Parts: sequence; structure tokens; C-alpha cells
Amino acid sequence: MPSVHWPRGAKPLPIEPLRPAIERLHSLALRYPGVVELLEPLEQEETAGQDAEGAAEPSAPLDPLDPQGFLAPVLAGIADEFGGVQVAGERAGLMIVPADRTDLGPYTVIADPASCTPLHEGEDVAVVLALDETGAAGAVYGIGEDLALTLAATSLQEYLERYTDALERAIAAHSEDPDAAPDADAVAEAMEEGFFAPLLGAADDLGPAVALTAPGAGAPAGAVAEADLRGVAVGTRVETMDAELPPGSDPLALEVRWREAGLVVDILAPAPASAV
Repeated sequence: MPSVHWPRGAKPLPIEPLRPAIERLHSLALRYPGVVELLEPLEQEETAGQDAEGAAEPSAPLDPLDPQGFLAPVLAGIADEFGGVQVAGERAGLMIVPADRTDLGPYTVIADPASCTPLHEGEDVAVVLALDETGAAGAVYGIGEDLALTLAATSLQEYLERYTDALERAIAAHSEDPDAAPDADAVAEAMEEGFFAPLLGAADDLGPAVALTAPGAGAPAGAVAEADLRGVAVGTRVETMDAELPPGSDPLALEVRWREAGLVVDILAPAPASAV
């Protein structure tokens, strides 16, 4: 996927409200190094290249406001200090600094890559931070295999706190010996089942769906439906595939966009398939 051209109308999120959760994650990584691993912040990333003696060559610091980069500018101040966390390798993680971007799998509903940034990726599923047309951050959503959206948090701060709480519970549940590290795979499985599955699983296992309505004032051109999640509980779903599309439209090519701090989801109809 080509690099993303980001809008620059929003100020970067402050890191101060996130520090309590980030410090808790740092503490877990120090206490359980075989279970929790911190991802390097942006300024410390290294290239995969090698120098003449076989050592990794450090890359020049990336400009987080560079429109050729994969980091949303709204996360620039956070990414300088916190790159994310992994549990048992690449499982059950939370990333701030994505190494790459794709438009496949769950991202088929994200026609504009600058409308979100990934926080977690699994096989055919993802958790994303919604961004509006100015680049401002809003709510966090899980995208399941059925392309339904599940509200994971109303803000990055809330999501980081919920993630950290869940990780602490998973570690505590698998720490029979306080002096020994818990089994990393067991912790990852607990996170996958207890934290991520309610956001990314099948419809029968998830929360209620909010009703789709006709697009209201402020909806973008081409919108055929919207879902208003303001005031709803975390875990509420948007069944994007239930939107009524014009005849001849490919339902797998519909598009979603976010506004009102990411809590109003607009569903846009794809262009009708060309006649053969």
C-alpha cells in the first residue's frame, strides 16, 4: 500500500493523560520480560539493514508529520516516547507506531487510509483509532471478519486504560507463583479471549447493534446510512453490511467514515459496478 498522505489540521494528542497507563505497562514489561515487551518509540527505531560489521544500522529519525510516513500526525507526541506493547511475541498487542499499512482484510471498509490508524491487527481483524477529516482522533473500534464495527472505547486514553487493566488481570490470573513469571502463551490467550474477542468476534458473541438510520445533517456526500453511537455502551456494534445500498452496488466495497469525535459512523455507497 502506498504511504499515507495525512491531513494536518489537528494538534497531536498530549501524552500526559496516557502516562499512568503507559507507566503501568512499563512496570509489567520490567517485571515480566518474557511476557510483555515494549515496542520501541519512533525515534529509537532501527532499520533492518546491516553495516559492514554486521551490526544493525540505525535509521534516521522519521518525521511523524511527513505525509509519506505511516504514523498519523495526531500520535506524533505519543510515538516519541511510547511505541506500543506486545504480549507473547506479536500476539495481543497494542501498537502506536505501525511499521506498514494495508488496505486488505478488515480495511476493505476503509477507503481513505487517513481516516484511521491501526492499534491492533490480527488475522482478518483489526482495532483502529478513528480519525476525522482534519486528522483529529476520536473513538476506537474493532473491525471483525464480517466488517462490523464494535465500539472499543470513546478515546485512545480510554482504550489504553482498558487494555492495561485487561493485561494486568490476565497476568494475575496466570501467576500462581508470585516469584515466577506466568506462562506467556496463557496470558496472550487470556487477552485474546477476554479482551479482543468481544471486539472482534462473531455477531452471536458480541454486544447489541445500534440501529442504522438515514444520513443526517453533516453526513458526507454519498452517505446512505449512519449510526450514532454517542452515549452508547462500549461493545455496541454497527452492522455495516446491513446498510441498504443502491442496486448494482458491491456490498464489499462500501465505505465508512467517522465524525463527531468518531461516534457517528457514516456508511457510503460504493460506485455501481460497471456494465459489461
